[in-house]
Amino acid sequence: MRLVSTLTGVSLTGMMLALSAPASAAVDAKLLEMLRANGSINQAQYTELQGDLAKETKEKADQKAQSERMSSFEQKVAWAAKTQIKGDVRLRYEDVNVDDPNSSSGNQDRQRVRARVGFYSEINPQVDAGVRIATGSSADRRSTNQSFDNYFDKKSLWVDLAYLDWHPTAVPNLHLIGGKMPQPWVSMGDIIWDSDINPEGVAATYKADLGGAEVFASAGQYTLKDNVDGDGVQYKHDAQVY
Repeated sequence: MRLVSTLTGVSLTGMMLALSAPASAAVDAKLLEMLRANGSINQAQYTELQGDLAKETKEKADQKAQSERMSSFEQKVAWAAKTQIKGDVRLRYEDVNVDDPNSSSGNQDRQRVRARVGFYSEINPQVDAGVRIATGSSADRRSTNQSFDNYFDKKSLWVDLAYLDWHPTAVPNLHLIGGKMPQPWVSMGDIIWDSDINPEGVAATYKADLGGAEVFASAGQYTLKDNVDGDGVQYKHDAQVY
């Protein structure tokens, strides 16, 4: 009977260890102590089961740590999949001849470079962000070109874009944009706005299909100059339907 009791205790303990995944190691250890105390298992069996419990506990801890590492890695991969890096480098040679003798600027013969790199990411399903760095000069907001000049001088980099774009899923095709943004309006070439101008402020754009025709509307408030002679901020207001 003692042998049967012992084997039954060992069997029950094995089942307990196999089926008690949610149970803590401390509870399992207490159960082993109880089985040894009431004589269901002897010292050798207790030692063996205790080793099995320690091994199982370590395996579970390792599996949990691996799962957490994989989860963190998957989150990073998911973010990277939603992020784009775009860039370009352009070299240009310019030969500018001025025929007007009254012009203050003479002929120009110069080599120029433009370099840009941008990072565009989906923060969440309703918000995108964009940042772009480009060569250029504070003296000319219409160009991102830099001339090769001044004995191998370093070339400046500037913040060319830095914006957030909120497009609520409740209103498809609506975009609310803030920051230094790409032109949110429809441009007909460079006749009115140079394509290198990136306005600063807030804007809203909306696109809809009306009877088979696509209608685009935009409106914005753009900061031109801050605190002009103590009189506050100069703004440009714009609205367009196309």
